[in-house]
Amino acid sequence: MEIKRLDAASAAGAAELFRAVQRSVLTTAAYLLHRESAMPARARRLSLIALDGGAVVGYGSAYLKWEGGSTDEARAWVAVRPGHRGRGLGTELAERVERHAIEAGARRLGTVVENDSEGAAFAIARGYQATEADIVCSLAPDRLELPQRDGFEVASLDGLAGRERDLYGLWAEAGAFVPAGPAPTLEEWRQAMFENPLLERSGSFTILDGDRRPVSLSWLLVDAERRQAENEWTATVPRFRGQGLARLAKLHTINWAAEHGIREILTASDEDNIAMLELNRSLGYRRLWRRQWFARDV
Repeated sequence: MEIKRLDAASAAGAAELFRAVQRSVLTTAAYLLHRESAMPARARRLSLIALDGGAVVGYGSAYLKWEGGSTDEARAWVAVRPGHRGRGLGTELAERVERHAIEAGARRLGTVVENDSEGAAFAIARGYQATEADIVCSLAPDRLELPQRDGFEVASLDGLAGRERDLYGLWAEAGAFVPAGPAPTLEEWRQAMFENPLLERSGSFTILDGDRRPVSLSWLLVDAERRQAENEWTATVPRFRGQGLARLAKLHTINWAAEHGIREILTASDEDNIAMLELNRSLGYRRLWRRQWFARDV
């Protein structure tokens, strides 16, 4: 068994492992390599893979939170193929990435478990306690009727070239960045989001008001090879909420997916976000499972 840093040669195997154990998150080799290069240096990211006979059978990562919020919190995550569990590999990976995060300055560690009782038991055994949770849902897209909305314009990202600063402002105003602590810079956000190889510009939609200011969005990540999509984020700025704009944007993503042969759209929403859960239900999304977050102090 060999443990080493994730690299281009191992990215495809790591992505396959992700798809097996964290199905709610679209993952490709290109995406994993993009994430490694796009995350700012201050995040101190470490990503490890475990090889058995050349096959990726384990993965571990940790990084300091950089998207806003406390700067002494880190995210750690470990995955091991079911057939290789119970041999100490998960513990070895967890100890390495947690130690890296603590040495980088983390005073609190967070992790997430995807519908996996063994994974939850592993986290609890390492001192993590359950915190918030997401509800993961799935939709087999079919064309839906689009309502007409006077005074608003619907634009794909293809039609908003050069407006990254305005779109960054939309993300900030709609609540993407945790208020406490420094928010990502425009360039950090642009590299992480706009250069994401999964971001489907023609299938991601933004609502503009009468002055062509971005006020709502629903963006889509797409793995064309597997005909899968994931809702990247759907949100509206506070002053325009309750007017059906998020629904309108999401309807456009669904119709785009249906027209382009996508077989499934995945989404995850905070279980306390009743409005978004109801929106998803009304659009035909079906609940799959609960994705549990955990945290512990160090």
